Amino acid sequence: MEKKSKHKFWDTQPMMKENIESKINEPIDTNQDCSLIRQTCYNLPEEFECKNINIHDEEQLQELYIFLSKNYFQNKEVGLSSFYQAEFLKWALDVPNQKEEYIISIRLKKTNKIMACITGVPINISINNEIKPIIIINFLSVHKKLRSKRLAVILIKEITRRANVNNIWQAIYTESESDCKTIGTASFYYRILSQKMIDLGLTKKKDIASLQIESNNSSKYNLIPMTLEDVPQVTLLINNYLKKHTKLYQVLSEEDISYLLLPKENIILSYVLKNNDHQITDFVSCYIGYSKVANHCVYKDLKSANLYYLVTHTLSQKEMINELFKILQKYDVDVFHSLDIMNFDFMKNNSNFDVGNSKTKYYLYNWQCRSLDSSEIGIKLV
Repeated sequence: MEKKSKHKFWDTQPMMKENIESKINEPIDTNQDCSLIRQTCYNLPEEFECKNINIHDEEQLQELYIFLSKNYFQNKEVGLSSFYQAEFLKWALDVPNQKEEYIISIRLKKTNKIMACITGVPINISINNEIKPIIIINFLSVHKKLRSKRLAVILIKEITRRANVNNIWQAIYTESESDCKTIGTASFYYRILSQKMIDLGLTKKKDIASLQIESNNSSKYNLIPMTLEDVPQVTLLINNYLKKHTKLYQVLSEEDISYLLLPKENIILSYVLKNNDHQITDFVSCYIGYSKVANHCVYKDLKSANLYYLVTHTLSQKEMINELFKILQKYDVDVFHSLDIMNFDFMKNNSNFDVGNSKTKYYLYNWQCRSLDSSEIGIKLV
């Protein structure tokens, strides 16, 4: 989510407050009666109107893609801006049980152009063994010239209202800064896979040769792409891992796994390792992202692989990631990203990895519980 300036809005919301550590695990606001929820959209300034975005309509999907490419997250210090392809947005948003009403735009009445947007993804989540329906909030963005009009506040209130109407009372989101108390904070690690990162000055590493990966032909293990028949085993494998090692995670159905993790070109890569009995013992997946490079005479974009899920039994985490690197060579990936969530430790004390300057902070809306270590967080928001 975009960085917002401090304001009084969050003081009115059911969020955990800084310097107060909760030992209970329950909603903050227990008034959960759908019949009491406002049934119409919140009021907007006269020149604007609120409309759903139908991501199954190619024109509307392209509108969202163009708007986010111009107005979403930018890191001016390093000259990068997030770049979400239209098909990636569709994959990230068109999840099982999705509703069009959770993909919201604010448009100018005169031109019908998107001026702000917010999206929600409904999932089931386990919070310290309490399973709740919840909504993931993402892609909150306001046109650069309109950020003083408090459109972000209206969007947050509106998507909260729509979730409440559907009997969903909790939400999860990540942000680099907020006035509220985090549920947990994750560190960001990256491993360069191409010369491009060095040329752009995005790493302290000076020599790509020392980081070269062995040829894929040298692989000792037979990682193969995940297929539809693997879905039941992968569902069981991931859920068991998350339940054992984490306290906050998405409870994944076979439908979720099939949709999210079956390989899709230029979007998601998933690989399994099977034993002699054809049982899946190890699993790894990553999604593909792009960043625009500003003001460079040679490079225009940066391609990243972002670790999604990793479960190992036969191999160590480090061995599995090294096998993934060999595969990523075929996809011209420039950099590999991972958070230190889900009990991932392969990147720690590893000289091939750099630690990013930013942190990813997790927030729960209308839920109070103890703070979690990053390793106890079992959900990666795209």
